[in-house]
Amino acid sequence: MTKLSPVIKQAQEFAETLIRNANEQSPPLYEIPGVSFSHAPFGTLMLSEHESSTYRKLLADLHWSIKSETSERKVADAFETALLKSFVAAQTEHPDEGIKDAFKELERELSQPPKLYSTWIPIAGAKLPATPWTIGNVIILDPNGAEGAGLREDHETVIASSPSASANEHFRERISNEVFQENHGRPFAVVSLIASDTGGAWRAAQRRLREVLDCLNAVIEIIYGESSRRGLTDLPISRVRSGLISRAANELRLQSELAGFIDLDLGEFLGYIGDEPKLVALLEYIGDPSPNRHRRRILSAVQWAGRSAVEARREEAFMKLSIAWESLLLGKEYEKPHKKMVEWTITLLGDWLRDPSKSRKELRDLYDKRSQIVHSGTFQVLPSELSNLWGYFSRCLARTLGESFVGMSEKLDIDKWIQARLSSEADSDSGPAAQGSPQS
Repeated sequence: MTKLSPVIKQAQEFAETLIRNANEQSPPLYEIPGVSFSHAPFGTLMLSEHESSTYRKLLADLHWSIKSETSERKVADAFETALLKSFVAAQTEHPDEGIKDAFKELERELSQPPKLYSTWIPIAGAKLPATPWTIGNVIILDPNGAEGAGLREDHETVIASSPSASANEHFRERISNEVFQENHGRPFAVVSLIASDTGGAWRAAQRRLREVLDCLNAVIEIIYGESSRRGLTDLPISRVRSGLISRAANELRLQSELAGFIDLDLGEFLGYIGDEPKLVALLEYIGDPSPNRHRRRILSAVQWAGRSAVEARREEAFMKLSIAWESLLLGKEYEKPHKKMVEWTITLLGDWLRDPSKSRKELRDLYDKRSQIVHSGTFQVLPSELSNLWGYFSRCLARTLGESFVGMSEKLDIDKWIQARLSSEADSDSGPAAQGSPQS
């Protein structure tokens, strides 16, 4: 029995309940309508508010029970068709068999073997790479280069599959405009993965690409600094922001500023990474198709840092970076997280801190700022505060990419390392000999 089978059984029982209720009573006129859907040639079904709640839960359960990436639309269409077929079967000589067949067909539909999809997504914020760059299952390349032949072949295949000459021309014009002209001069990411349908492949590819770009944006911030205006995104970005600024009662001036990103030179970027072993290690983590729990914890923190790096509003950037800092340092919920964040950061960084007393005060202030935003709505973060938090986060990240952490595999391994270091320091304080500082 697969994970899907029990949910299919629940879905069939839901259909039987709907049919029974429809035969026994009509919904009161004052009842709030819920979900409704129709699929030719099986008709239309309107669910009550209570029935809609059960429908949504079953739909979510069906979706999460499927092993491969599948679009929510495909699951919903298949489930809704099975429900409507059940109502049709209820009017036949053998309703029970018909209902059972409808849900057997649903299970077959949702158990189709997945296929390998290659999804092409344009990227903003980078110059065209001289050669393709592979990071895990993502390849960043120039669509007009030799490696982009696959995209052009797919383009022609889509056109050739259209039913008429006029449709061919429509497809050709649409793809030319929406894919090539609209994204002229931009690199494309090719994400290869297993999925059950094109919708599922697109959603999974977009999610995977954004994970990679988030992490790369954190690395860009660490390398170039927050004033570099560099960042990668799969979303359109504006290059210039303009506005009218009133300088005096009789004077208006058009003010423009760079609002988007400076295009990143990927070759230069990779050169910087190659000079720093810890960034090379991080790049390996990002490309890992099945990271262990320890790596996932680090990547989650780096993703939040990457989102902070491209956030235009300083307060939101500070909050996202605070999430990154906390998720890197604390593997689970603890009592008095304020105290733990400060002490654990001091312990993790060890001899990397010139003045631990000064750092302890700065870390308290940074965590207090985070708490003020969350709990009392304080709405101002100074550039120096954001810069200071980046400094501490990037050093904590560098420490967790060092030799002492390379062999870790479990989510709480960093916590255990810090706790062991604290115990060692406590023992050394009470004993005759001091313990050594933590190594990289």
